[in-house]
Amino acid sequence: METSEPSKLKLFEYGKSFVQSYGNKDNNPRFLIEARCTMIDRGNVDEYYLAARCKGEHTYSAVELFEKNSFEFFPLFHKNETVVFRKFKYYIPGEKDEYKKTYKKKEIWSERKFLIKEIEGKLLNGTKEIINATEEGKELMGRLVVTKGSKAIIDFPIKTINIFKDQWQVDTGSIVYPNFYKYPVEKILSFSLAFVAMNHHNIAEVITEGLIEPFGQQPISIAHDDAVIKIEHPEFYIYAI
Repeated sequence: METSEPSKLKLFEYGKSFVQSYGNKDNNPRFLIEARCTMIDRGNVDEYYLAARCKGEHTYSAVELFEKNSFEFFPLFHKNETVVFRKFKYYIPGEKDEYKKTYKKKEIWSERKFLIKEIEGKLLNGTKEIINATEEGKELMGRLVVTKGSKAIIDFPIKTINIFKDQWQVDTGSIVYPNFYKYPVEKILSFSLAFVAMNHHNIAEVITEGLIEPFGQQPISIAHDDAVIKIEHPEFYIYAI
């Protein structure tokens, strides 16, 4: 793999990097960071951190900790705002806004600190190095770089990788992927939850999530895979920690 990417790079350390809220009167949750997206647009640099999924809960309740109408939520943090993706079993028209809702910094979880631990990763060049690092049990981090006007640098732990003989395939997430036609006007709202798959360096596939209507004319939506985006000749790198 020919690349201009440095052979060693500082990456956020998965499992040791968090978003810590503080200054709340009732609760100050800490969230594990699942992935990071750095957006570069006309000299402006913004970082977005996707936190691990949680379940809707009654915090500090003596009983019935999980809400009856259970849902998953994925917070996406920027220094000034937050988007929360709430995944219910289904949505009726008046509830669709709950799937992807934006908040200013003090509207939800008040202040936040980004507790980012960095670690040096070694770039793996070629199939043999990728397979060897996988078999040796090394922690793997991925970096996908996409430029379409704005530039997105998406960093994430590789949780699943397939290997067989002289083949490999990454299939991993969750990450966030921007709608380049909407960024930077909509900023944090331009992102979708996504997964990325790749098995060579000529094309990457990103599958994004959105609300779909699976039952024809019935006014019910669900959060599910929405679109597959094929990125030709992407900048895609795998690092061993």
